[in-house]
Amino acid sequence: MSRPRIGLSACLRETECSERIVTCNEFYYQAVRQAGGEAVVIAPETDLALVAEARERFDGLVFIGGPDLADPGVPPHPASEIMHPQRQAWDLA
Repeated sequence: MSRPRIGLSACLRETECSERIVTCNEFYYQAVRQAGGEAVVIAPETDLALVAEARERFDGLVFIGGPDLADPGVPPHPASEIMHPQRQAWDLA
């Protein structure tokens, strides 16, 4: 029997050199593996049409923790760390 394939959402960060880094805390990866699953980190895409395709490839999804969602109608609290807009759009789709 094969292990269930579990997709992990990922953070997207921009470096000082304008490089984009995809990250996922190892805790999530190890938790899926310890539960018997195959953990796969999913980079947030800009093409939201790929969301349906991504969902079909996995038996389940884990939305990892991270920065706060931005609400376009409300200014963020000064202490908030706002999620990268590309990740927010991908996770919400």
